Amino acid sequence: MCIRDRFVAVCLFFFAFSTVLSWNLFGKINAVYLFGKKAVPVYSVIALVFIFLGTVMSNDLVWELTDMFNNLMVIPNAIALFALTSVVVRVARREDPDSTPLRR
Repeated sequence: MCIRDRFVAVCLFFFAFSTVLSWNLFGKINAVYLFGKKAVPVYSVIALVFIFLGTVMSNDLVWELTDMFNNLMVIPNAIALFALTSVVVRVARREDPDSTPLRR
């Protein structure tokens, strides 16, 4: 194994590790916002189970599950878009059509 391969492996390790940490923190912040501080231990256990399962399952299954969960995020986003349509229309009608968001 040459030095290039080791360098890429170390960089990949740090990227993956920091990604897991940052998404875990992001999820905890959202769990606190949605359910309160009592939800953090439950979220942590669920996250640890999924992290462990991701390390022992096959790559193809992990990618398929990742795609499925990312695609399922369309459902709450679409509901929010439809629910906020009237608010967006009201704000758009109130604004001056010649103004840009940067100039006020």
